[in-house]
Amino acid sequence: EGRHVWVTPDEALVRMTIAASDLSALEASWLTLRQHRPPRDARFRGTVGASRVKVHSVSALGRYADCPFKYFARHELGLREEPNEDLTLTPRHRGLLLHQLVETFFTAWQGDGEEAITLANLDRAVSRFSQLVEETLRRVAPLDRPVLRTWLLGSAAAPGIVEQLCFQEVEQPVDVVERLLEMPIDGTFVLGTPGRRHKARLRGVVDRIDLLADGTFRVIDYKTNRAPQLGRALQLPVYARCAEQQLDGYRGRRWRVSDAAYVAFGESRIRVPATRGFDDALARGEAHAVDVLEQIGNGVFPPRPAEPNRCSSCPYSAVCRKDYVYPDEHAD
Repeated sequence: EGRHVWVTPDEALVRMTIAASDLSALEASWLTLRQHRPPRDARFRGTVGASRVKVHSVSALGRYADCPFKYFARHELGLREEPNEDLTLTPRHRGLLLHQLVETFFTAWQGDGEEAITLANLDRAVSRFSQLVEETLRRVAPLDRPVLRTWLLGSAAAPGIVEQLCFQEVEQPVDVVERLLEMPIDGTFVLGTPGRRHKARLRGVVDRIDLLADGTFRVIDYKTNRAPQLGRALQLPVYARCAEQQLDGYRGRRWRVSDAAYVAFGESRIRVPATRGFDDALARGEAHAVDVLEQIGNGVFPPRPAEPNRCSSCPYSAVCRKDYVYPDEHAD
């Protein structure tokens, strides 16, 4: 009475509350192996030795922040996610379509000599963007067109992404010198504070960088759904610092980042700034990125999800030990 009963051998094995004599030969051999492993040996806690990855994508650093083992499975072991064949219009497909539309629209808008979207040219911007959407939808599978048209152009009940994006531009009245769209980041960059520098080879693609007349720039990252949790998100601070270094000398001047934000169409207010204290947020993000790079370099990949509830949909759950469920009390 008062004692917890483990209802499956698997639970009992993890908790070490079962005798080998109660198990099958295979289960007993596994239990013996686990009981006799060296106590607190890092090899059994996610440490595999020096990483073999030399060039890091910025999205991969974010994947490590979400869960180190998820990064390990994808980038060290090379395991691939299985596509969902039941979906014709996946979130990834929507994201690719949105990025293509935004890049095409702003490239044409800028190419015609247009700069910021203001109240004076708002109707023209919405009309041109909507026309681009209709042209694009003709190349989409007929089954997907109604859903995409409502998502992008809205309905009587709610505005679509086109109007939301254009109105958001009006709310950010700045003198834009040039928009750099889908800008590739590729090279060796230095991250961190003066007392803790880290040099790494990084690559990625910044959705958009606005060069402003005062010699500063802002970084914008588009999300079809919700913005990531800012406390662990790495894309904005890493892209901002890398862009500063890569843009040095562009147009004959030195550029300094002054703002960074997600434009997330699943949020009630689609513009989600990095934080109110931008310089502090940038420093914290850089420090987090340095932590991640050092952990990857040292080959530390424990199962440590930032949000354990996402494990149910993780494509690598079948190969994960899930040691975080029963932490160090049973590590030995």
